[in-house]
Amino acid sequence: MSLKKRIILLILITALGAALLTACFDTGVGSQGTTKSTAGNTIESASEVITCKYVLPGDKPVEYEAVEEMINEKMLADGVGVKLQRQYIAWDAWDQKVNIMLSTGEEFDLLNVMNDVTPISFYVSKGALTDITEYMNQYGSAIKKVNPDIMIEAAKVKDRIYAIPAFWVEFSHSPEMTIRLDILKKYNLPVPKSFEELTETFQIVMEKWEGDRKPYIPLIGSKVYKFGLDHKSYDTWPFWVYDDIFYVNQNTSEVKCYFETEEFKQDCQNANDWYKKGLINPDVLVFKSEHLNSQLDSGDWFVHAGTYGNSIDNIKKNYPNITVDDFEFLNFFPNKPNLRPYGTRNMNAVPVTSKNPEAGVKFINWLYSNQDNYDLYLYGREGIDYIKKGDRKREDIIDLAKGRPLYFADDWMIGNLNFSRQAGNSPAATSKILFNVDETAVDSIAGGFVFDATSIQAELANVRTEIAAYMTPIACGVVEYDKAYPEAIEKLRAAGLEKVMNTYRTQFEAYKAANKK
Repeated sequence: MSLKKRIILLILITALGAALLTACFDTGVGSQGTTKSTAGNTIESASEVITCKYVLPGDKPVEYEAVEEMINEKMLADGVGVKLQRQYIAWDAWDQKVNIMLSTGEEFDLLNVMNDVTPISFYVSKGALTDITEYMNQYGSAIKKVNPDIMIEAAKVKDRIYAIPAFWVEFSHSPEMTIRLDILKKYNLPVPKSFEELTETFQIVMEKWEGDRKPYIPLIGSKVYKFGLDHKSYDTWPFWVYDDIFYVNQNTSEVKCYFETEEFKQDCQNANDWYKKGLINPDVLVFKSEHLNSQLDSGDWFVHAGTYGNSIDNIKKNYPNITVDDFEFLNFFPNKPNLRPYGTRNMNAVPVTSKNPEAGVKFINWLYSNQDNYDLYLYGREGIDYIKKGDRKREDIIDLAKGRPLYFADDWMIGNLNFSRQAGNSPAATSKILFNVDETAVDSIAGGFVFDATSIQAELANVRTEIAAYMTPIACGVVEYDKAYPEAIEKLRAAGLEKVMNTYRTQFEAYKAANKK
């Protein structure tokens, strides 16, 4: 990704968007019956070319129009019968804009879905997506060949496929924490080997830091914060928390509300300890995404909750001697397995407003068909936008005026790990994590489960509102757990937490029974 973008993006769906979707799609459109049959094969004449309007988050690449023209020329020559037309939406407007487009019936053909941000079940419950099962069967041979079964299952609702998984590796790893080895070297400090040692080391770095801006752990309070790194130290590992609410234990199959677990209590106490020690920004709850971007790109940080997936060019402006080997991931319990929490985290779906629902499937299948197609879409024109470096690496050509690559389309959004090229100036540790499947990781028993919240939409929205108001400050360490928790949990219960949890448990038990988990 930029994985920092995922940390930055707000998880909560805006009330406006939810209301608009409800008003538009309560008729149940998007069910199995909406799929139309399309005869023929993917080889079509120029007169039969259909447009695939693809809506996705982020900023337009500098040279995207020129690259898109070449993509369309190649698809025409390959007989795909599809013309790509992309529409980018700024990150801070993503949820609201997409919800308005869906609710007003705007026609487009492909929608990026971040399952850990806005679950596919949300869109399906509103009747906003097309059942693409038959289109996948007819036009998706390359897609189905690449994606493991668990990823296809995670794109289903009630045994029907509603999205195309992106075969990207981040679904295979537990939360990580990046540490700056150059900072350790500067202050003659050893690599910490426990969460306690990390805390002590972090304090020393904060005291010795010479810059004007303290290297607080980079995060914002827009979502419930979880350290993640210390979860392997808990006796109950492995477990995962879905949608910031639903705790699933891998060993016992137990489903709990995360806020009613001992793990949440420990997470909050750890966060509060870091907050009191000055390791978390005192303004974390009002810290904006642009501030976080600035901190990450300036290099004014020591540890980062997640991967630092970008190139180091921006950091080099302030730290000219930093290298790709100055970043490492901390793993305090290497003998404990990682957990694959998601069957698929990133997907692309077809809205019910699409007049050509086969277009998106055909386009992505073409993208997955060979390396040349993938390189063109993801990295642009060879020799103009990027330079190949060996088998699986690349060097992006930078627009000096804008300070960013001339062209790059995020792999995580639509990528195929089999074809992905690493940026030669990306941190080595990041490349190791993001471009290699962890073969020892354990598949979560909930990895392919998709929660249908149709019947509890109001309660879920109310619960999320109370989480933002009462639980997030506790989870970020700003207020003490023991003092604030009793009122916070009562607010969630009054908002309908029990009904939400009972609905989730019932569906999960049915899923386990059907899949003999």
